[in-house]
Amino acid sequence: MEEAQSLVKTARQRRDHRAAWKYSDAVFTHREAMRALDAKAAEMAFKENNKGRKQGVIDLHGLYVSEAMSQVKLALESKSVAPRPDNTFRFITGQGRHSTGGAKIRPALQDFCTKKGLKHTLDSKNQGVVIVELAA
Repeated sequence: MEEAQSLVKTARQRRDHRAAWKYSDAVFTHREAMRALDAKAAEMAFKENNKGRKQGVIDLHGLYVSEAMSQVKLALESKSVAPRPDNTFRFITGQGRHSTGGAKIRPALQDFCTKKGLKHTLDSKNQGVVIVELAA
């Protein structure tokens, strides 16, 4: 894709609009393919991480923040994903030890819950787990 981007730039500098358009189209195609593969990888990682998990426990490890938040929204808004018997979800975000710059998913989840008015706490035994309480 970098090569195609370079070709677009060179074609534009030469004012070769037809070639620039052709290479631009190739960049677009590569980006779309990359997004599709990223989405497939996220889906596979999510399924693998959540195989055999208890009801209402959702592991978000290995996902980018946007992917993790999509799963959070899906769980909270979906009737097909059941909460725990105590009407909570336990989102395993991790503590951010393997992320450059620290935790990313946990603060995003906490911000989301605050904005939505959802009561949430960190698990007292594991700071990498956010417990979200659903309205009764």
